[in-house]
Amino acid sequence: MDRSSNVAEVQRSERNTVPDSVLTLGKYTVKMVSLSWPKVLLLWQRLKRYRSLFSDLTRGDVDNFIRYISSRDTFWLEIWSTTEFVGVVVLENMHKVVDVDAHVLFVDKDMAGKVPVSQEIVKWVFNHFPLQRMTVEIPTWYHTTIRFVRDLGFKQEGKKRQAVLIGGKWRAVYIFGMTRSEAAKCRS
Repeated sequence: MDRSSNVAEVQRSERNTVPDSVLTLGKYTVKMVSLSWPKVLLLWQRLKRYRSLFSDLTRGDVDNFIRYISSRDTFWLEIWSTTEFVGVVVLENMHKVVDVDAHVLFVDKDMAGKVPVSQEIVKWVFNHFPLQRMTVEIPTWYHTTIRFVRDLGFKQEGKKRQAVLIGGKWRAVYIFGMTRSEAAKCRS
């Protein structure tokens, strides 16, 4: 699919009505990402600064990013603190229905302060989609992110060797999971 096809798909999605917010907790508001061409470019500008979000195979590849963000198999939420954008949550492989891959990025370093709103996002996802579980894969040296997903209630399930190419080296990732029943028991 070329870029013009992706642009058309993104622009069609712009006409869909999207609720202003899906949940609010304290100073945080969580919204569905309403895709428009300017929004896609804004997200690209914000996210491409985080080298760890992209493997060596996808870093700097805007066409790949457009294909990814406009895929029917992804679902995007944005997190705002009052009027400031602070992060995104992406659910990938939604076509699997039973198990989706979850990703989160905060543009500041206060991950611990976002545990309660992130727990509410997890609960919201399980309440609005017929999922049985969520899976998160985290590079083994991302210690803060590992602590964050454990604080959310995800359980470490294994390790995938040579799973991502970063810095010219094939690196391992830890696999974490959370089931629907575990999410229901999480306290915020």
